Amino acid sequence: MIVLRPGVREHLLLGLIYVASRAALLWAGLRFDFSLDWMWLADPLDLRDRLMETLFYYHAFPPGMSLLTGILLKLGGAHAATLALAAFWALGLVIVNSLFYLARVSGISGPVALGMAAAFSMLPQAIYFEHLYLYEYPITALLSLAAVFLYRGVRDRSVWSWFGFFAACSAVGLTRSTFHLVWFAAMLGLGLWTAMRPGTRTLFPLYPPHSGPRRAERAKEILVTGRQTWRLVLRAAAVPAGVLLALYVKNFVVFGVFDAFTFGFVSHNLVTTWHLSDEVRDRWIADGTLSPLAAVNVYAGPREYLPYFETSESSAWPPQLSLLERPSVGAENYNHWLFLEVSRRRRADALYYLRTRPREYAATVLTGVRDVFTPSTEWHPLDTTDESPHAQHRQLLGGYEALYNRVVHGVPAAPVGLYLFLPLILAWTARRVWVLVRSGDADAAARGALFAWCLFQIAFVVAASSVFTFRESARYRFQVEPAIWLMTAVMLTDVRRAFTGRRGAASGTRPTGAGFMPWTAMRPRTRILFPLFPRIAVLGARSAPSQHCQPVKGEPPQRMGYQGRALDWFDTAQIRRYYDRNTRGFVAFGQGGRAGAIHRAVWGPGVHNRREAFHYVDERIAELVRGLPMRSEPPHVVDLGCGVGASLRYLAERLPIRGSGLTLSPVQARFATRLVAEAGLAERVACLEGDYCDIPEGIGGADLAYAIESFVHAPEPARFFEQCRRLVRPGGLLVMCDDVRGVETGSAADRTIARFMRGWHVNALLRPDALHELARAWGFEHVSTQDLTPYLELSRTRDRLIGGVLLLTGWLPLDRTPLGPLRGGQALQICLERGWIQYQLAVFRRM
Repeated sequence: MIVLRPGVREHLLLGLIYVASRAALLWAGLRFDFSLDWMWLADPLDLRDRLMETLFYYHAFPPGMSLLTGILLKLGGAHAATLALAAFWALGLVIVNSLFYLARVSGISGPVALGMAAAFSMLPQAIYFEHLYLYEYPITALLSLAAVFLYRGVRDRSVWSWFGFFAACSAVGLTRSTFHLVWFAAMLGLGLWTAMRPGTRTLFPLYPPHSGPRRAERAKEILVTGRQTWRLVLRAAAVPAGVLLALYVKNFVVFGVFDAFTFGFVSHNLVTTWHLSDEVRDRWIADGTLSPLAAVNVYAGPREYLPYFETSESSAWPPQLSLLERPSVGAENYNHWLFLEVSRRRRADALYYLRTRPREYAATVLTGVRDVFTPSTEWHPLDTTDESPHAQHRQLLGGYEALYNRVVHGVPAAPVGLYLFLPLILAWTARRVWVLVRSGDADAAARGALFAWCLFQIAFVVAASSVFTFRESARYRFQVEPAIWLMTAVMLTDVRRAFTGRRGAASGTRPTGAGFMPWTAMRPRTRILFPLFPRIAVLGARSAPSQHCQPVKGEPPQRMGYQGRALDWFDTAQIRRYYDRNTRGFVAFGQGGRAGAIHRAVWGPGVHNRREAFHYVDERIAELVRGLPMRSEPPHVVDLGCGVGASLRYLAERLPIRGSGLTLSPVQARFATRLVAEAGLAERVACLEGDYCDIPEGIGGADLAYAIESFVHAPEPARFFEQCRRLVRPGGLLVMCDDVRGVETGSAADRTIARFMRGWHVNALLRPDALHELARAWGFEHVSTQDLTPYLELSRTRDRLIGGVLLLTGWLPLDRTPLGPLRGGQALQICLERGWIQYQLAVFRRM
């Protein structure tokens, strides 16, 4: 009795499903279109009878498909079409089994991976391209196989796996003009980078040989390891690279073109001069800025170029390069020697267009990017006619194709449809790659290499299909469709596991050990962030006793939120980085930028415009300054968390004060100093880099100190009041304008408040009574409190738009990105609207 391993059984089952579905399609009447009149093929009789000679003198396109055609014609004879169908079925088995394998090693469960691979094989585009003799299906199979070999090469460091990877890449470069020698060089670079022992990629740049004895020893070890792995990869790449390079050298020696094909610049005119109006094109040709060939259709055969050449005959080339048509199929001969000169002139035309009309070219490229994501079964210029390559396919599956395109490409924005969300998937994958390739685990590093490969192929195909050609780019997407499906499945699996609490390899998590929390000890949303932001895991523990949940020495105890979950705590360095990173954006894009304010606008009594709204709180502080007891010297006003100094400048321009400002951020300090100098206030106002929880000795004796939207960042609120007691003179005032906790109604309030606190790096969100009690404990009596919440702008159109975008991206780990403040601000809007948070102006007097 033969016992098969589970993985083998699943592959066999997938193969049976695939073969059964193809047999059913064949029985239903679907036929394989073995057309041999494609422009990228040499004459079939030449391929059958003089294969090597024909390939040697073939220059128009890469020779891969011509080589495959010649082999099929030689082996199959009269049954070449049947043999070609069998070959494409074999390619289909390669695609679905590769997709299944890659899904399994990415952490997707067996049933889901099996269903996904089977579903992919039944896509309309998969069936259509599988039954059309076109290079899309072979390229898709080769890229899928290359991904499998890449994963195994990185994981096992096997020279044969690496050879398989580079052999597949070389075959791609020999078959499809898009995948140039530069692309193969990029694949070699990716191989050299990912093949290194996990961990050395990040350690090597950090430990140069001159950085000390221990580090030098470590660097030497890493260097030795890197050389060993590089030699392995280079040895595996030698033969495939040599074969591909030989094609380029042959074309350079024989045809004077160092490329895999010569039709490229003719095709490039599709995205350049082809978009000129007839009037402009004719004028440019008359001026001599364009060659007369620019008036000829890009897809024209050599016969239409005859008026521009003395003869089509040439004794310098074999006869097949002088024939105007391929005799056995009656189609134009694009391998004619005329195209060597045509390509040279078309190249000059395309470059002239790029120099003179870059904006029009950019607009065309953007249109091409959109076209890449349109239905990939509707790519042919004659698609709506009976001459479409898919006309016969639609007779059987036209209704299914229409339904698929309506569902996938109809919403939310036709004709792109669901592919509108692809940037989110790519961003998710990019962050996953960053974590996985830095892992010390070989399998995790292999997954990181696989995901990096998928990202690169998707970006490359989209870019190349948009920058260098036009019209048929929708079918090019099919080459990377398996990669798109894989990335989507991995992301959706991660999201599902985040909410169900299940663990899997797709998450890229590290095993529990010293310095790491058990998976079950994390809150659900933290589980999905753990592989992306390991430091969050320390703050993601449940309240259950655990050595991982104990507060770090020197930090305040953890603050507990909804259902005992720990809230994030931000130290001074994190808050400094937060403002260093976001201040320029706050000033440039915030609504208070012109007023120089980065706090909220308050439309209180007497406010008539937005500038007055942004200075409403400043004016309340000015009134308090005017009410201070008269002294012989100007009153000293201190801004605790001054930002870019807008409030201090406002006060100093209206009152004879001496102002001091403190900010944690050196970026803000430089900003504020420059703006103060430009306002001519440098003699009376100084904005310094400093911590209001550790006020420098040079600042003291304040008649009034205020903190506008800065107290909530205080890592230690008691320390803030302790320093204020030392800073403010007896009888002086402390003004605080900030958020406080309001009336909470349960879990929804806690979750939204926690999202606000994470996004805005908030530590001290206190209830009003707790704030007053803390102030009294440090010698400040409460004078007054004004609730400014009713005067805030809530539910603006801008906020609703941001809320809609964040609703779509809410599951992404973006708290540590520039979108983090937006997410926190959107949560704050909700809290203010529902009364969970209030915005208050409180005044205290130093006793």
